[in-house]
Amino acid sequence: MARALQILCKGIAAVAAVVGAWYILAVGLLDEDNITHLAGHYYTAGSDNGYALHWYENESTPYGGTLLEPVYDTRMSGKYLVARAGVDFYFLYPLSATSQEDASRQRRGPFLKEELNQKLLQLTADTVLRQVGPF
Repeated sequence: MARALQILCKGIAAVAAVVGAWYILAVGLLDEDNITHLAGHYYTAGSDNGYALHWYENESTPYGGTLLEPVYDTRMSGKYLVARAGVDFYFLYPLSATSQEDASRQRRGPFLKEELNQKLLQLTADTVLRQVGPF
């Protein structure tokens, strides 16, 4: 009886090790998308060109179409998501967007950094950008 219990315990440990290794591979090494929820219905995900900004419709399936690619940085300012698409190249997306089409239609930009600060002062009376995303 003790021998059978010992064999059973070793079998359970082996299964746990295999499942753990599979999880590490599946999530850690093979998850190349690096999906990060930002704010509202916006998220970034890895792509062939780096990261892309996306908008999703349904919270139970948080995957949607691409709004901007590549994206190098994302920040928040008031009710807007600021996406940097180049060295000095910015877009504003409203957090109140109700669809991907709405987000695209209400997108503002491109702006240079100085123009972005002026637009943020107009829209939010502030130029403070809060960090969001993995950048």
